[in-house]
Amino acid sequence: MVTAAQLLAEIDRARLAREAGPLPRRTHVLLSYDTARFPFAAALGRDVFKVHRIDRLHEYLQQQRARQGGARRLSARDNVMVRAMMASQPEDAIFWRLYHGFMLSVLAPLVGRGISYTSHPKLRIHLSGTSSVSSFHHDICVTKRPDQINFWLPFTDVDGTATLWLESDYGEEISPPCPCATGRC
Repeated sequence: MVTAAQLLAEIDRARLAREAGPLPRRTHVLLSYDTARFPFAAALGRDVFKVHRIDRLHEYLQQQRARQGGARRLSARDNVMVRAMMASQPEDAIFWRLYHGFMLSVLAPLVGRGISYTSHPKLRIHLSGTSSVSSFHHDICVTKRPDQINFWLPFTDVDGTATLWLESDYGEEISPPCPCATGRC
């Protein structure tokens, strides 16, 4: 079995970036958006998880387990279960309508051209106190697409070890954590 570290070691990210042509001026930018117009967290809390505060989802799950006599400790399996709940929303769910509206009216104009995007992206969940469901990786190593633009849209405030770590410059292998508040992507 090949580990993620072995896969990363075999890929020269700097070469992939050079072959893609001119580099963007920055590896990432933080953009603000209107959470009243795009209430992702409220829609997920209300329609999917049935909780008042999505940033406390882990506590609701722990309380539910305690009421059922189970262990309160959450695991990566819980992250996967919660992700499946999000992904199983019907095509016409409010969350997906918000997502498509966001992609087309907020992000597409910033790119400056028509965009192709995933209609149902793989949504990742990281519940407080659980291990990650994926190992540290660079998206370019997975997709082999240096032209791909990824948007990260956290539905709660994130910082410290509970956030994405973004490479400071292409191929530098320096990846500090990127704190991000709700309403930014």
